[in-house]
Amino acid sequence: MIRGKTFSLFGNDQTTVTYYQSVSDLVDKLEKELHPANHLLFSIRRGGGLPLSKQSRHYAQLNNEIIAASEPVLQPYLTDVERHLHTLTLRKRLDKTLRTKRKQYFLHMIEIELVNRLNREQFKECDYRLAFLPHCLRDLSKQCRAVTEDDIDYVCRRCSKTCFVRQVTDILQDAGVRPYIWMNANLHKLFRRLKREGKKIGVFGMACLPELVNGMRLCARAKVPVVGIPLNANRCARWMGAFYDNSVDVQALRNLLFK
Repeated sequence: MIRGKTFSLFGNDQTTVTYYQSVSDLVDKLEKELHPANHLLFSIRRGGGLPLSKQSRHYAQLNNEIIAASEPVLQPYLTDVERHLHTLTLRKRLDKTLRTKRKQYFLHMIEIELVNRLNREQFKECDYRLAFLPHCLRDLSKQCRAVTEDDIDYVCRRCSKTCFVRQVTDILQDAGVRPYIWMNANLHKLFRRLKREGKKIGVFGMACLPELVNGMRLCARAKVPVVGIPLNANRCARWMGAFYDNSVDVQALRNLLFK
C-alpha cells in the first residue's frame, strides 16, 4: 500500500480492487438515478474546475448531486488534501493541478470512469493507438535506458524486471497499442501530423488523477478517442518535492484493454 500527497487508490486496503469496484458501482448508480453517462460527463466538464457558485444553475446543481453521492464512497481514497492546499507556496498556488480541491477529486474520479465507458469501443476500433506513460512510474533504483523512437517520445528498453513502465509496456503492446514515456511530445502537433497522414488515432493515458483528466480533455478537444487509468497515488517531485516509488493496477489496465 502506498500513499500519495493527496490521494491513494488503496484507501484502507492492501489492493486497489475495491476502488475500481466502488467507482464503477457509483457511476452505475449515478446513471440510474440522475442522467446518462454523456450528460453526466458534459456537466462535469462544463464546470471546468470552476467553483460551483460560478457555474450555471443547472450544472452546479447536478455537479453538487454527483459530489454528494460520491463523497461517502470515495472519501477513503483521499489523503491530506486540505493540508496540502494550506502549505502551497504562492508560486505553487498558480499551478491549477496542484491546487485541485477535495470536491474536484471526486469529480475527477467519476469523469475518468465515464470517459472510459463512453470511449472504450471507439478507442479499440482505431487503427493507430498510442499510449503515454508517466516517467515517474519507472524503477527509481535503476538508471532508465529509455530512448526516443518514431520521432514521438521515449520508449522503454526493458532495463529492469520490476519496473512498472516495463510491465505496462508489455501489456499495451499485447493489446496492439504503441507505448511511449511522455517526456517531450507535443500532443497538439502530433495529433495534427498523424491526422494529415490519414491515421485514425486513439490514445491511452496514465497519470495522477488531475493530470489524467487534463490529458483526457485535451484529447476530447482534438476529437481523439481516449481512455486511461490513474496512478495509484501522486508521488512525483511535483507533489512531494522528490520522486518516490509508485504503482498502477495492472489488472485494471488489462480489464480496460481486453474485456
